[in-house]
Amino acid sequence: NIVAVTPSDTVEILSETECEYLRVGTPGTGTLTVVFKDGTTYQFINVQAGERLEVQCVRVNATGTNASNITAYFRPKAMQFNA
Repeated sequence: NIVAVTPSDTVEILSETECEYLRVGTPGTGTLTVVFKDGTTYQFINVQAGERLEVQCVRVNATGTNASNITAYFRPKAMQFNA
């Protein structure tokens, strides 16, 4: 499943899923700040247009993000596997 992502400091991508990876469509380079399931954050800098980030996150923060055209690819919660 694919969802367009609007960066937000409070709203998760989808409450019933965890993102498998993100793709960024920003022309040139951009910055992306993501929030992981445990609440920690990480800022990716110099993200290239079309780059695929293999990151499992629950949110893309608006603060610290200037990338645009962000797309989240995910699998429904019922299909996720626990290690």
